[in-house]
Amino acid sequence: MWVTGRQPVLIIDALNECPAQHLAEFLRGIQAFVLQYRARILSASQSDVDLPAELHSECVRIPLPEGGDKPKIFAHYAGVAVTEEIGHLCQAFLNAYDLEIAGKCHSRGEPPTSRWELYGRYVRDSLKGHTVVASAFLRRIAGAMGDSLTMTIGRDEFERRAVLFVTEQQKSLNLIDELLSCRLLRAEDEYVSFEHELLLDYFRADHLAYSSSSFSDLVREMQRARNSSLLELTLPQHPDPTEADQLLHCAENGAVLSAAFRGQCGQAAQHVVRNHCYTLLDNAAKDEDQIAFECQTLQNDKGKITFVSLLQSHKRSWTKYGRLLCELIADNLDEPVLREKFLKMFDQSEAHIFDAARAAVKRAGFRASAADEEVVRQYGRTLQYRRSSARQSWQRYEMAIAFQSAHEENCRSLTTFYREFAKGRLGISL
Repeated sequence: MWVTGRQPVLIIDALNECPAQHLAEFLRGIQAFVLQYRARILSASQSDVDLPAELHSECVRIPLPEGGDKPKIFAHYAGVAVTEEIGHLCQAFLNAYDLEIAGKCHSRGEPPTSRWELYGRYVRDSLKGHTVVASAFLRRIAGAMGDSLTMTIGRDEFERRAVLFVTEQQKSLNLIDELLSCRLLRAEDEYVSFEHELLLDYFRADHLAYSSSSFSDLVREMQRARNSSLLELTLPQHPDPTEADQLLHCAENGAVLSAAFRGQCGQAAQHVVRNHCYTLLDNAAKDEDQIAFECQTLQNDKGKITFVSLLQSHKRSWTKYGRLLCELIADNLDEPVLREKFLKMFDQSEAHIFDAARAAVKRAGFRASAADEEVVRQYGRTLQYRRSSARQSWQRYEMAIAFQSAHEENCRSLTTFYREFAKGRLGISL
């Protein structure tokens, strides 16, 4: 190379993965190579590395993948198309290398349908050689962090617990160094944390599964507010529909129910929560006594009583889980069966509302037409979707997306329609 006048370039990838006890010697070797051959070096590292002063360097920081870049990287290595499900699965992986590993894990065998299944493959790939023992310790650490409501643990406390655990299992202390350098953890001088909050939740969920003495004990743990984020990672571990049903009722928000509805928490949870939604809409369509009205009247100076308005006197009493199902329905009306059942309920409910209003005004001695006028006044925005137009509302919704129409009155979202309807017909604000 000297004859041709070219300078050699030494490329070093993943410099941060060099074991700490060998890093100084490795850097001295790089320095000697540069001085002897007047070479240039190009190194990549996920963390800052103190280079010798003789190695003049310039640091170029490349930002981590964000937004739509993460699913594209993941999908490339998984050999699949970018979908909403892929975006959901890859959220916990921060850098391109981790996305590559996770994507390759996804490509092995049947594609995982849940985060719990994918994270399991990722963890086993990251802990090759010590999977069982290392996973058991990380579960214990994650459980302790959950009990303390913290996302970090002191470095000294981590090492103390690790030494006790490894000694108890009669394993080499080298396992601790391997854990501290693996990509599942971020080890700093004072604190240790998991690479991502979702990986912490994965180990916490597994810790609850292993430490609970019975399924009833697990359900009680899942009902605690501090464990609400673990439900999505717990449901896939229970393929029994009865158990999935009990766990779904522990939900604290509609997001996890939507994930279950889309099949991201296992087939059992998807089947159960979809049946819950279908049953809710079927029952609402058949329940003629769900809504009732009372007449508000006014007596003038001459003693004549006049009709003023209708006051809804009875609304269904909703459980917390029922309210979450209503929220779930509002967010998933693109599902054909759900959409059809909602439109059927609307068709039948329109008649129920008018019948209940007419019965109320007749009891008060007024003409039935007063009821029709008042119902239109109170529910006009919802009931403008008559039986004929209600079945066209989904087509109008799709047209609104395709043409980005600015005409809100002509192309209103079916989800918005559902929310208004739920407030008037079901007595619930979403």
